[in-house]
Amino acid sequence: MDGGVKTIDWAKVAADLAPIECIADRALVRQKSRDFFWYSPVLNERLKGVRGDLVVAPASEDEVVRTLAYCHARRIPVTPRGAGTGNYGQAMPLEGGVVLDLARLDRFLGLEDGVARVQAGLKLIDLEAHTLPQGWELRFHPSTRRTATIGGFVAGGSGGVGSIQFGGLRNRGNVLGLRLVTMEAEPRILELGGDAVMPAVHAYGTNGIITELSMPLARAWPWHEAIVSFADIARASAFANALGEADAVMKKLIAVFDWGAAQYFKPLLGRRARGLRDAGRQPWRHAGVRTALRRGSRRHPAALRVHLEPHHAVGAEGRSHHHLPAVPVRRARLSRQDRAHDR
Repeated sequence: MDGGVKTIDWAKVAADLAPIECIADRALVRQKSRDFFWYSPVLNERLKGVRGDLVVAPASEDEVVRTLAYCHARRIPVTPRGAGTGNYGQAMPLEGGVVLDLARLDRFLGLEDGVARVQAGLKLIDLEAHTLPQGWELRFHPSTRRTATIGGFVAGGSGGVGSIQFGGLRNRGNVLGLRLVTMEAEPRILELGGDAVMPAVHAYGTNGIITELSMPLARAWPWHEAIVSFADIARASAFANALGEADAVMKKLIAVFDWGAAQYFKPLLGRRARGLRDAGRQPWRHAGVRTALRRGSRRHPAALRVHLEPHHAVGAEGRSHHHLPAVPVRRARLSRQDRAHDR
C-alpha cells in the first residue's frame, strides 16, 4: 500500500501548512508510518505495505490545531504518532494521509506535589531526568521507557514495570489530567480531569489528540534488580505469587519465565549476589523469602526476575524501615540498578 490518498497534491499541502515542518521524503515517511507490527507474522502480512503520504511535525499546540483544521476541511486522514514503539500497528496510517508526529512537543512543564505536567512528545526517560533529582519517578512504565513518549504511552499503552504496585493506566488516579485537541471544522482544546480523562486513555487519539498531561509520580527508590533460579516453573510461580501479595515488601516488577530467557539479562548475570550478604540493605531477608530461595536448582529450569526496594518498609506515616533477617543465597544473581545504569 503506497500511500492511501491519490487525489491530493501533497506538495501543496506542505506549502499550505508552512512554516509547520512537513516531511515528504519517501523513506522517512515510511519510517514514521511503522511500529513493531512485524513481530507478528499475521500483522506483518497485513501491514508491511502501509505508508502515509506526508509527515507533519508540529512544534506547538497551535500548530496541532491548525493541522487538524486543515485536514478536516479536506477530508485528509490523520494518524497521531508518538515514538512508534507499539507492537500492533496502533500508530500506522491504514488509509494513508498525514502522520502527525508529536515528538517535537517535548517540554517538561513543571512538577508540583508529586504531579508532573508535561507535553505529549516528551520521552519517558527524559521525564524522569527532570523528576529523579527531585526524588520522584514514574509510577510505572513500559519496557520501551528509553524511547517511548508519555503521550504515546497514555494513548496506546496499558501498564508495565511498576503496575504490580499501582495498577494500569485505566485505574483511577494514574492519569490526573489531559489536554487534547479535537479534529473538527473548528478544533476545540479540552482540559480533562478526574474520571473525564478515561475516554481518552488508551484511545489511540481517535477522540482527540493529546498535547499535555498531568501524571502522578511515585517517590523514587534505589531499586535493586535480581534473577533467582528455581527447580521448576511451579515453584517459581508460587514464590512470585507470594512475593506479589506481600504488601510489606516494595516491588516494581515480578516476572516468571523459563531459564533460557534469563540469559538475555546479561547485566544481572555478570556477578555473584555478594550484596545479599549485607543484612541491612537487601530485600530478600524475610522469613517467607528464605524458604523459596533455598529451592533454587543448579540446573536453572525456571527463573524469577524482580525489582525490589532495598528496605522492608512498614508504617503508614514517616515510612519507617526495618532490616530483614539474613538469607544465604548462592544461586541468585544480582546487579544494583542505580539510575544511571537503568537509563
